[in-house]
Amino acid sequence: MSGLNQSLKGHGRIENLFEDADLQMAGYAAALRVLTKYTTIDGVDMTKEALRPRTKGERGLVADVIELAVQIANEHMVPERMSPKVWENLTGSERFFFKMMDVEETGANKLDNYQNFSRAFRVPKYDDLMGSLEPNKARLKSAKEFKKSGFEGGEFGGSKSRALLFAIYEIQNDIDGDEVLSHLRDLVPDYFNAREDLASLAEYISKKRTKIDEQESRAAGILHGLIRNERFG
Repeated sequence: MSGLNQSLKGHGRIENLFEDADLQMAGYAAALRVLTKYTTIDGVDMTKEALRPRTKGERGLVADVIELAVQIANEHMVPERMSPKVWENLTGSERFFFKMMDVEETGANKLDNYQNFSRAFRVPKYDDLMGSLEPNKARLKSAKEFKKSGFEGGEFGGSKSRALLFAIYEIQNDIDGDEVLSHLRDLVPDYFNAREDLASLAEYISKKRTKIDEQESRAAGILHGLIRNERFG
């Protein structure tokens, strides 16, 4: 399905033939196809497994197979204008953040979208990343809204993406470029190995926020240039 989307774009089609929701549903369908095709999977009798009583919160083989299929589908939800290589290096919460940035660009600000993708990327406390939770006006926090908060604990708080947003916030507050980079190096432990990803993500934010937050887009573009032109030694 992802391949068809790409091939059609190569022939001049602008919009995707299949949306992300279609990919997720395909994951469920693929899992169910496997589950109904075999009588035994990994030594488990599937008829008995399907019929046996469940206790609350219990996980079984059926749930594991479905989760694996959906997770594989999620791996293919690479946002437009993001490198698959960069996407592979992101945590679930980072993927949620940048995927929703991609969705926001289309104007799809329904809270349901954020809730569905938070489940897809296993982000239980997605509201920590939200600037608004209004049903039809939901949106992510901007770099300015994060400010200096959000570093405490949690997967996103310790990520390179959170550090990047802080750098964008500093640029918006006219902090000197060398100082911004110094702070970024301090906040990202493996900075030199993460540098290419950081530059790519800054460029992505710059492009995705052009129509939504011009100031943030401009600051991200400046940060992209600072990282790319950084000199060492």
